[in-house]
Amino acid sequence: MTSEKGRYGPSPGSVGYDAAAAYVRLILQGLGISPGIVLAGTGISVEGLDELEFVPWQSLAVIFDNLDAHAGSVVWPVELGARLNITSHGAVGFAALTAPTAGDAVATIATYYRARITAVEMNLREENNVLRLTIGDVTGDPAFAGRIALIVMKVVESLLAAILGKIPDRALNVCLAMPAGAKARRIAGMYQARVTFGADSYSIAMPAGWRMLPSPLHERSAYRENILECQRAIGRSNTFPTTAGMVRAVLRAHLEAGLTGGNVPARPPALEEMAGRMAVTPRTLMRRLQREGDSYQQILDLLRQEYAARMLADARLDIADIAMRLGYTESPNFCRAFRRWYGASPAAWRRTMN
Repeated sequence: MTSEKGRYGPSPGSVGYDAAAAYVRLILQGLGISPGIVLAGTGISVEGLDELEFVPWQSLAVIFDNLDAHAGSVVWPVELGARLNITSHGAVGFAALTAPTAGDAVATIATYYRARITAVEMNLREENNVLRLTIGDVTGDPAFAGRIALIVMKVVESLLAAILGKIPDRALNVCLAMPAGAKARRIAGMYQARVTFGADSYSIAMPAGWRMLPSPLHERSAYRENILECQRAIGRSNTFPTTAGMVRAVLRAHLEAGLTGGNVPARPPALEEMAGRMAVTPRTLMRRLQREGDSYQQILDLLRQEYAARMLADARLDIADIAMRLGYTESPNFCRAFRRWYGASPAAWRRTMN
C-alpha cells in the first residue's frame, strides 16, 4: 500500500485496517483546530463521525497529514498521547489500568490493542532484563505507523506513571526510528523517558522487574470484565495483520483463559491444530511464519515465558497448576524451561515476590 491509490483506499483483497473513531473525536476536541481542516479530504463529516465506531486507517492518515500542516507543532502526536485519558481506549484502557501489576498493564495493551486499532502491530518481549513494547507498521505507510507509535508510547508512559505514582529517572527508554535532529529533539522533550534516536523500530522499554510491581489500581472484577470485552471485540473484527499476529492472538487468548479462568484448560493448540484453524497445511503455516522471521515454537515459548511470570504472581496457583495451564504435561519440564528463561526456579522466583 505505498501508492497514492493504496494510501487512500484499500486495494482489492487487501485487509481493511482501522482505528477507533473515538480517537478522531478526541483530536477534534483536544488540539484546537477547526474540524473542517482536520477532516478535509477524508469524506467524513463531524455529524457522520458521531455514527462511526471505527474509521479506515487511510482516513486517519489523511487527518495526520492535516495536523502536520496546521497544528503548528512537530510534537502533536505526543501531545495527543498525553491528552488521551483512560476512557479514550475503551475496555483496553480500563483493563490496563485495573491490571494486577505494572507488567500486566503493558501486556494488556500488547495483547488487546486490536480492540481499538488494527493499523499497527505491537509485540512485547523480554530480553536481557528489559521488557520492550515494539510498535510496527502493517499498512505499508511507515510515516503513519511512526505517528501512531509516538502516541502509543506516550500513552504507555502515562499509564505507568498512573500506576507507579512517579517513574524513576531513566527507568524508561523510548526508541525513535528517526535520526537525531531538531524535530527528534523536540519530540524527545515531550517524554519523561530517556530517548534514543536512530533505532530500527519504535519501542518503549522498561526494567523487566516491573512485570511484578503490584498496581494499587488493581480491581480484579473490573480487570476480568474488561479483558472479556476486549476478547469479544477482537473476535468480532476477525482480522490480523500477519500470520504471526494471528497465531499470537489465538495463543494469548488460550493462555489468558488459563490465567483468569477457574478451570484448567486444555494444552495450547499444537502446530497442526493451529494450521487447521487457519485452513492451511502445517507446512504452509511454518513457511509463512518463517517469512515473517518467526516460528510457532518461538511464539509459544515467548508467551509461555510471559504468562509463567504472571501466573506465579497469583498465590492461589501452585507450580503444578501453572505447568498444566501452560501446557506442560510434567512439572519438571516447566521448571527446566523457567530456569532457562529467568535463571531461577519457579519457587525461588515466587519467593522474591513476597
